[in-house]
Amino acid sequence: RQFAMLRSGSDCLRKQAIEAEDEEVSSWIETVTGEACDGQPLHVWLRSGQVLFKLANELQPGIIPKDPHQIGNGNCFAQMDLLAAFARACRQLGVPDKDIFSAAALYEGRDMETTRRCLLSLARVRN
Repeated sequence: RQFAMLRSGSDCLRKQAIEAEDEEVSSWIETVTGEACDGQPLHVWLRSGQVLFKLANELQPGIIPKDPHQIGNGNCFAQMDLLAAFARACRQLGVPDKDIFSAAALYEGRDMETTRRCLLSLARVRN
């Protein structure tokens, strides 16, 4: 019983830490891009690739070229292409390979820890 209470307490602390990191990441992205998260879960806000496209190009104009098939196209393949292009841009901007997220994982809302780590690393190398 005591172990269950300790585990519950540590789960609560972990959830608070994740929420704090999500807030830090979304606040930084909002500042750089001018795009509002509006309380959406981080993966929902980022999964189309549109916000990340804008973020990368604000940090280094032209790093992800505008492709009319990607921009504004809501299909999953175009969104995955944008996410993969953002991951490549992160490498070019100095994010270590170990911190780069998988486009499929972000699109599906899995392994958000790596996505947060990638974005926090990008903020560090660009600030």
